[in-house]
Amino acid sequence: YANIAGAWLALVWPFCLAALLQPALNRLRRSMALAVAIAVVAALVLTDSRNAWGGLILAIPFVLGPARWPWLLPLMAMALMPVILAVVPGTPSGLQQWARTLVPEGIWARLNDMRYIQERELMSTRLSQWGVALQLIDLRPWLGWGAAAFSVLYPLRTGRWHGHAHNLPLELAVSHGLPVALLVVGTVLALLITALRRGVFNAGDLTNRGLSSTVFDRAWWAASLILVMMHATDMPFFDSRLNIAGWILLAGLRCIIFSQQPRQRSGSELDDDVGSAVPG
Repeated sequence: YANIAGAWLALVWPFCLAALLQPALNRLRRSMALAVAIAVVAALVLTDSRNAWGGLILAIPFVLGPARWPWLLPLMAMALMPVILAVVPGTPSGLQQWARTLVPEGIWARLNDMRYIQERELMSTRLSQWGVALQLIDLRPWLGWGAAAFSVLYPLRTGRWHGHAHNLPLELAVSHGLPVALLVVGTVLALLITALRRGVFNAGDLTNRGLSSTVFDRAWWAASLILVMMHATDMPFFDSRLNIAGWILLAGLRCIIFSQQPRQRSGSELDDDVGSAVPG
């Protein structure tokens, strides 16, 4: 399944990039890291998963860190502009045709679903699934309809089968109610935001000491964000291995938060400091 394979590769990509950025690597190890990174990117692109493509782009500025944003973000915007012009409806036809000559057809056609536009009706799109999910939530907002209810109720309303709502907050709210959805989603967002505020994206150099400024902490945060974002349009956590990987990432965020808290000094340490300050 493209989105599952894409989720795995997008999860690994920030760590490949972090390994490649390590300044102390010798030529052989850097070549090996580069080869692995290129292989992961190639496999990720070939999955044809738009979620994975988004994760590929999203990870780059977060792993490189804010110190590189003044030149990195404009460069990425310039590189992505032809893709945007080739895909966005309403772009002047001449400009759009020019952009489509620069961007491979396999990319812009996939991004605007031109391959499937005649085969797919509105009832089979994400928008229809989300609309039905919102209707079901409105009818039973507090306790929901029960586990896996969407796969039963959606066919009754539309005549088409879909196993889930392709959005984790909506799926949780349909099955178990809004309080459960808010509790789960709020906990995950709190971990991401707290780790961010504690200095994961410290603008210091990659070689600075301390967990708050290391490139691998940024890669860990970026991988967590990518997996969270993927659950906005699909449900990759139904794959048990991705589910376990997601919980490991969340546990790691909590460890990063703990490691960045100021360490309280014990009484013996204070006594030693006082003793060393007294002459003789």
